[in-house]
Amino acid sequence: MPFMLEVFRMFYYYYEWMQEVFEARIQLKNVPKNTDKRLTIGVVIPVLWSIHNLQWMGMNSAARANNVNMVYYLGRELNRPGVGNYSANIIYKLINKDQLDGLIIVTGAIGAVVKAEEQKAFCRSFLPLPVVSVEVPVKGIKSLHIDDSMGIREMVQHMIEVHHYKKIGFIKGPEFSHVAQARFEAYTDTLARFGYKVNPDLIVPNPNLWEPDSSFYDKYWEERQLKAGEDVEAFVSASDGMALRMQTILQSRGIRVPEDIAISGFDDAVESRAAIPPITTVQQPHYEIGKKAVELLVMHIRRGGVSEQTFIKPNPVIRQSCGCESRIITGMSRMTMNWEAISNHGLFFFTSGRLGERHFESVFNSRAQTIRDAVTNHFKNVPIPDLDWTRIEGLVDTVRDAIVENAADKFLSAIRGIFSRIISGGGDSDMCHDVISVLQKNFLPLARDPVIILRVEVLMQQGCAVIGDIMAGETAKHDYERDHNGLEVFNISQDLATTFKLAPLFDILANRLPSLGITSCFIVLYDDPADVFKGARLMLAYDENGRKNLGEGGLPFPTNHFLPGDFLKRNRLFELLVEPLYFNQDQIGYALFEPTRREGTLYEMLRIQLSSSLQGALLLKTVERNSREIEETNHELNEAYKALNENQHSLEKRAVKTKNLVTDMVANIKTISSLATTHGDEVTRLKISGQDNARKAVGLEKEVAGISEILGKAKQLIEMIKDISDTVDLVALNASIEAAHAGEFGKGFSVIAGEIRKLSESTRRNIDNITAFLVRINEGVDGFIKLNREFHTAYAGMNDHIGKVTDFLSDLLIRLDEIEVSSRSILEVMEKNRETVL
Repeated sequence: MPFMLEVFRMFYYYYEWMQEVFEARIQLKNVPKNTDKRLTIGVVIPVLWSIHNLQWMGMNSAARANNVNMVYYLGRELNRPGVGNYSANIIYKLINKDQLDGLIIVTGAIGAVVKAEEQKAFCRSFLPLPVVSVEVPVKGIKSLHIDDSMGIREMVQHMIEVHHYKKIGFIKGPEFSHVAQARFEAYTDTLARFGYKVNPDLIVPNPNLWEPDSSFYDKYWEERQLKAGEDVEAFVSASDGMALRMQTILQSRGIRVPEDIAISGFDDAVESRAAIPPITTVQQPHYEIGKKAVELLVMHIRRGGVSEQTFIKPNPVIRQSCGCESRIITGMSRMTMNWEAISNHGLFFFTSGRLGERHFESVFNSRAQTIRDAVTNHFKNVPIPDLDWTRIEGLVDTVRDAIVENAADKFLSAIRGIFSRIISGGGDSDMCHDVISVLQKNFLPLARDPVIILRVEVLMQQGCAVIGDIMAGETAKHDYERDHNGLEVFNISQDLATTFKLAPLFDILANRLPSLGITSCFIVLYDDPADVFKGARLMLAYDENGRKNLGEGGLPFPTNHFLPGDFLKRNRLFELLVEPLYFNQDQIGYALFEPTRREGTLYEMLRIQLSSSLQGALLLKTVERNSREIEETNHELNEAYKALNENQHSLEKRAVKTKNLVTDMVANIKTISSLATTHGDEVTRLKISGQDNARKAVGLEKEVAGISEILGKAKQLIEMIKDISDTVDLVALNASIEAAHAGEFGKGFSVIAGEIRKLSESTRRNIDNITAFLVRINEGVDGFIKLNREFHTAYAGMNDHIGKVTDFLSDLLIRLDEIEVSSRSILEVMEKNRETVL
């Protein structure tokens, strides 16, 4: 039989070995060739304080364990109303898929005010980059989320089974939120499982905000007029924020919590611990969430085969708001009850103590491994990085030695180191008291001697005192660091506030930021804040090797490269926080910090101060540039004014000269008109005389002398008209020249001058005709005697020519009148133009 058992054991071991080989082959098959490559993972998360600080710590722990670089993009919630939210979220559009190997999106946080479809669309926009969505399941994307339904079920069950509440209300989350709806459905299902109906009056609606104003709950109480303890006994809330606001309203109305109405929340936010009384809640293991998210993404990238959805179980945290006592008090109560249970059973060994020690040691040796496993398993659920497992595994033996040897120093030293790591790693005193409770629960039943029981009690109480001491020290340390960091940020802010130039501002940051634990810093400004994708400039860059020389105007690069060149390709593991820089709705750029301190508020304070200082410096730079442009424009205007004055003076002189010429021309026209009128009368009389001579043939010879005299005068008239025509022609020529000088103002005058020249040429042609005519008359008069017989024929021709002269003179008078009117118009226009120029 023993032989068969041995054979069976060998086959079993062989089977297990084959299973391990088979699984190893599968894993090796899925491992890509670039397994040794250090991955760079991005994280989209709105803030790094409160519960997200724990997620940040968990991600950082997993990143170091997996040799992964981390880049955190710190925008804001999607589409949340309020100034600056859109400006901050522009950072999400700058995520460069080519610079990342994968992306973690804390979807539940950034999508708290948008519908599930918008959350999912945002996650899918980064595909085909490997993506893990945290808190919200997205089809086609690896998702890590809390089993919210289980947390609400346990909380409602606690209210019913422990406190025997029957009238339990629910404070709802936003209607559009998948998470909020899942929590509400878990509440209704649990009530139904215990046989209770949902009372609509006890369902507190929601204005589609995770943190509505307290006045909303005040209005609820005004409308429902519920009686505390009668109509409603307890409220289970979908979040801590809503539970805190309801508790505040209840207390303001004189309703006691938990005596009159009990309250519970969900999330285990820092604010819920600080409330009075502290809020009973469902704790989301945020540290574990952050750690698991990185591990899932790394496995998805390197191996594949990761399931689409991974669940994490939440943990109820019982505090005073539901009616329970704190874990510290209940732990001490259990110790007392155990003492009474032991004494009631009469199991004391009334010995000297040495026998009790031997008995305790004997019982401990038989159950040591069970106790070690219980303690170790408890610590596996403590979400704290870098715990010293060697010290934890030896903690049980340290307790045994302290009890047997009555020497607590080793035990207190061991738990001080463990508890210090828990609290400095983001844990709270409750986690430490749980450890004390586990130790007390496993060691006290081993004691049968009153002396040993007393030693166990005192040891556990000393352990509680150590927790208080560590908490006091940690609080003092935190207060000091907070004050120190706040003072340092204030001093930096003071220096930045008095600096209005970019270069000195960057000098201050390069010299002062390392004192805040920022080992590397990069500051990028957009070339065009109205269009951030046009380009950017790296204005400040320093790391552990010192500050980089980027030139006077910074290092330009395409915005979608996020950083120029190989700045993200480091030879060591790194972690960067990307903070958007903006002022209200004005984009400025972004800053990248490499932190050593896990205080998210510190980097938010720096972002705000840096944005304000940069905005001021950039505005001053814009004002200086505008001032230079105004000076240049003013200089150009002065030069133009000088030129205008010179042109005005020249035009004025030309206008006076032109006016004089036109005035002379008008005077000459008047003279011509007068002469033409006079000689027109003479011609008319000549015509009448000729007609009389035609009737009186007798005495024609006597009149010939008179005609000769008149013809002589006509010749003089023609010479005068010729002179006038030449003068008019000269004036017209001068007028044309002046019109050309006058430019646009002289166009009308140029037309008139052309008409005058045409009139002058017509006059000259007529004068030539008249001259020829008079020559012929003279020839006729000389041959009058010889041509007497032809007198009648020659007279008829002369009469025709006299008619033409009469018509010409009449036409000349009309033209001269028109020229005089036009000339006066020219003078009027010139006067008006002169006034306009002046």
